[in-house]
Amino acid sequence: MKLLALALTALLASLAASSDADPGKSLGSPNAPIRIEVFSDFECPACKGLHEQILPLVFKDYVIPGKVFLVSREFPLRMHRYSRDAAAYATAAARLGKYPQVADALFKDQVAWAASGKVWDTVAGVLTF
Repeated sequence: MKLLALALTALLASLAASSDADPGKSLGSPNAPIRIEVFSDFECPACKGLHEQILPLVFKDYVIPGKVFLVSREFPLRMHRYSRDAAAYATAAARLGKYPQVADALFKDQVAWAASGKVWDTVAGVLTF
């Protein structure tokens, strides 16, 4: 009985998780056998490294061939003063189909906007149509 309950719990959790990916923040096929969810804080130096060094390789080697469905999620930490603003701008950009461009800009210019608080100045530059 415990095994059945455990199996049902795992199945329900995977079914619930599979339907909530924002298409504006997702890359690859939702039918890929592996789903990776990346939780990032745009003001986090380690997240910057992951975004700039590791994710391009994952995209090239696993997302493009259809092996992985990559979902981006924001996880602003309290210790980072402007990370909530950055997350809000990135989420809004996803609705416009500009999430990757905004995320790239936020991580690229992280040091500048994290020091000045001018998150909008970084985001506005990539929101032109």
